[in-house]
Amino acid sequence: MITKEIAAKVQRRIGLFCAGNFMNKLVKIDIEGAEYGVLESILKSGNLPEIICVDFDEMSHVINWNTKKRMNQAFTGMLRNGYKPVWIEGDSVTFRKD
Repeated sequence: MITKEIAAKVQRRIGLFCAGNFMNKLVKIDIEGAEYGVLESILKSGNLPEIICVDFDEMSHVINWNTKKRMNQAFTGMLRNGYKPVWIEGDSVTFRKD
């Protein structure tokens, strides 16, 4: 049992990624349903990697009735930002920027 509390300053990884100090060639996202928000943040950042690999859990495990809409929005966002799916296997999709 934990009995001591601590306070810590944190920064989301996306904040580090979007800082503009470096350019990632490859980003792998496998975060159990939270991929939509992270993809949106990456695309809004303007600091875009060449390749984004995403594990879409909902491709095989439908969460709710809104699954199709979320998937469509994610793919549309990727296409609008110059990404094309180059590999799909199971729940994983690899996008490459033109």
